[in-house]
Parts: sequence; structure tokens; C-alpha cells
Amino acid sequence: HLKDGREYRSPRGAAPLFSADGKFAAFAVRPTRVEQDKAKKEKKKPEDAPKSGLGIIDLQSGKIELIERVKQYAWSEEGGGWLAVLMEAAPD
Repeated sequence: HLKDGREYRSPRGAAPLFSADGKFAAFAVRPTRVEQDKAKKEKKKPEDAPKSGLGIIDLQSGKIELIERVKQYAWSEEGGGWLAVLMEAAPD
């Protein structure tokens, strides 16, 4: 936060996108290396391997919500506060 120097971090967070109004940021949350190595060792199929998720942070309060198994995400281009999320198929 440029005015007061606040900084927010999230473990394994990457590729942040800010909402047009600057109130929120969405970012990818990658699986841990341990989870990935375990799936590889167990020779899990790609659909059963750990998946990336999505974090959404309220930049006023710092509150983070996490959503699991997200493929892609994007804020609306028209400046609204809408976030489109493409989810992975649910495991059987």
C-alpha cells in the first residue's frame, strides 16, 4: 500500500491481477513442492495430481479467501468488481 507502506504476502502466491477499482487482487496459489513430489512418487495421473488454486485478497483489510482447483481467472474488463473463474473438473 503506497500511502502507509502496508504489505500483504501469501505463501506460494503468484501472478497477481488487480481489480479495476484497486480494492482486490486475485492470484494463483501453487501446490507445495512436497505435495507435487508425493504425487510424482505415487505416479498419480495428471487429473489426480495437486492443482493450483486461487487467492483473493481484500486490499483494505488484508483478508484472503482461497479457492481450490482453479485453472484460470480474470477480472471483468469493464471496470466492475466481477472475477471470472474457470474451475478444474471435480475429482470422481
